[in-house]
Amino acid sequence: MTKLDIDHVVLAEARRKLQESRRRCRRLQDQLDAAAIVITTLLAEQAAMRDQEARRTAAVIPLGRSHAIHE
Repeated sequence: MTKLDIDHVVLAEARRKLQESRRRCRRLQDQLDAAAIVITTLLAEQAAMRDQEARRTAAVIPLGRSHAIHE
């Protein structure tokens, strides 16, 4: 095998590794994007639930006068 043949083999291996690294990077980016969507959705749901809870517990329910006198 000549030096030129060895260079071609080394280059082909480097290209293969680069393609695999790019595929892995794309998969990781897809997973990161999916996780970001889930986190954003959960944060929005949590904020809505907190708002709902704040409105529910902030309501003042008046007691009747007769009820307040008997206590």
